[in-house]
Amino acid sequence: MHHQTGPHISRHVYGLRVFGQRFRHRPSDGSAFRRVGGWQPRRTSLMQTLHHHSTLARLVLNTCRHSSKAAAAVHRTAVNYSAGTESQSGATLGASAPGRAPCGGVNAISGNQYQNEQPQQLQGGTATVVRRYAVIGGGFAGVATAYHLLQHCTRESPVHVHLFDPAGLGGGASGAAAGLLHPFTSRGRPLWEAERAMPAAMQLLRAAEAAAAPGQAFCWHQDLLRPAADDKQAGHISGHAAVCAGVAAHLLGAEEALQKLPGLRRPRTLPALLVQGGAVVEPRGYLRALWMACGAAAAAAGGKVVLQRDHVTSLADLERQHGPWAAVVVAAGAAAAALPEVGDIFPVDIKEGYTLQLAPPAGGAYPQDAPSVLGGTYMASHGGARVVVGASKGPGKQLSTAPQACGREATAQEAEMATAALQPAITSIWEPAADWRVDRVQFGVRSLPRRNGEGTLPLTGRLTSAADFHDDSRWWVVTGLGARGLVYHAWLGELLASAVVADDESMLPEPLMRWRRPKAPKVRARKPRGEQSGQALKLHKHAADVAVPK
Repeated sequence: MHHQTGPHISRHVYGLRVFGQRFRHRPSDGSAFRRVGGWQPRRTSLMQTLHHHSTLARLVLNTCRHSSKAAAAVHRTAVNYSAGTESQSGATLGASAPGRAPCGGVNAISGNQYQNEQPQQLQGGTATVVRRYAVIGGGFAGVATAYHLLQHCTRESPVHVHLFDPAGLGGGASGAAAGLLHPFTSRGRPLWEAERAMPAAMQLLRAAEAAAAPGQAFCWHQDLLRPAADDKQAGHISGHAAVCAGVAAHLLGAEEALQKLPGLRRPRTLPALLVQGGAVVEPRGYLRALWMACGAAAAAAGGKVVLQRDHVTSLADLERQHGPWAAVVVAAGAAAAALPEVGDIFPVDIKEGYTLQLAPPAGGAYPQDAPSVLGGTYMASHGGARVVVGASKGPGKQLSTAPQACGREATAQEAEMATAALQPAITSIWEPAADWRVDRVQFGVRSLPRRNGEGTLPLTGRLTSAADFHDDSRWWVVTGLGARGLVYHAWLGELLASAVVADDESMLPEPLMRWRRPKAPKVRARKPRGEQSGQALKLHKHAADVAVPK
């Protein structure tokens, strides 16, 4: 009896080794396999092979229990799990990871993982093909990528996403962000690809709002104001009125700016840039709601999402202990550099940063309908009940390497230092801030991309350094979102998820992969023989005069 299997089955099968011959899927065919060496067998799918040849199936399954490379082909036949939620194990991957209790339908991790998984037949004789993805990092980029991976989930080909982050959702730099969302540079010009990035961010916000619990507020649509601090800044923002993705930026006079935000202390003779149509997002509430949207998407299509509070110290160990995976996406921000497979291959600067959460005095609140403040020192109003203050060049030191734990809390000494620097700075802009009390100091470590021709752009692509572990690397990285993670995270997550599922890096924009370009060596131009500089001629003449005195 012949069972038809859709192209989705064979399209995600890689690296099958059968009777000593290694076969690889050829994506251009959509259904064919080829043996490395050139022989082309008849077209068939992995599921047909397993169904008609039980002996071959047992051989492949037994081999996969002991080989992380060969397991990449069979793991997609795993049994369809129910939607899962979160693991509280807190283990460290790479040190010692003994078997741990199952969570959300996941088998205990051991040296013989997934031993109970078998191909599952649906109605009509079609088998499921489970695709398992690991995403490292519970910040903006990681959760957005998980959400978009789940958009490729179907009941015939379910998607399981395991999100790894020891600090949980928003425990790192994303959770410490002020949450100012707009598509403009500090000079009022649209950011690179902002016409695509901004609508994607707003769409993801709407998805999170739809999944959030009743009464959970984490997004406020409000204007943003960038007051000029001096004549130089006034010159930068003057004449740069623009509209980008439905968000408008235009110039306000000094008095108009004061009317927009009472208490503004910038020089009243200088203008300000008003951004209309932006938003302010409370990061941790947003990420929790977006994770709920991930769970809803998985449940609707027979997929699964799991949050595992494990500290991943090596991608190779993650593959051995929790794999096999269809792909692994590293979206850990600055912490990605602590992975040995990533290291310092990306041109980023790693810097500590702090934000203050200020609470109003008794009976006080942020002025209703007043804009939040952009600038070197910024202030975001979260519903009027509190404000978050930070600085683009505020306290915090530059780091030569990524710390092992980016998601820690600020120490008492750090909190005192950050308060002493940031509260006077915001008070010099908005006078009432002097009466607001510091409710919390948040700490984060950012991965800041270096400037290129298009500005400071995020970095993404396939991790080619993993080629020694996989024939075709299925490890991917997105990093360097820096201060613009909120505007870029949704668009980048969508692009990366599509590229990962298709196993096609060409789907990513080329400017985001310029980190691959080798730096051209500096070659000093040498002058032709016999040609000397004027200084060299003088020295030569002086030496001759000394050697042969008159």
